[in-house]
Amino acid sequence: MIVIDDSDFDPIDEFPLLWRWNDESHGLFLPQELDLIRPLKAAFARKLHDSVLAADRLNVPEDTLVIESSNKSSDDIQDWLMSLPVHETEQVVLSWTSDAAPLLPNQAH
Repeated sequence: MIVIDDSDFDPIDEFPLLWRWNDESHGLFLPQELDLIRPLKAAFARKLHDSVLAADRLNVPEDTLVIESSNKSSDDIQDWLMSLPVHETEQVVLSWTSDAAPLLPNQAH
């Protein structure tokens, strides 16, 4: 298990993919919704990304689920996310790129 603590986060306004939540072309989140999105610092996101990629797929930690999304449609990814066995009160980390990954409430994905 990878432990994330408060020092591993950057402010949302420094997140390179913030436009996914504050641009009309993708969606306009309310301020209270944006407050729930906690971007990991780039170095920590890389550490997390690299540890998952380096793991033998048979030995991926039980709390880690992986999908290669570069060849998937947005609908396929949304369906996969919604099917994850994650309780609605838990949080998830979505790794978009090797250095961009926010922690967010399960219901926000």
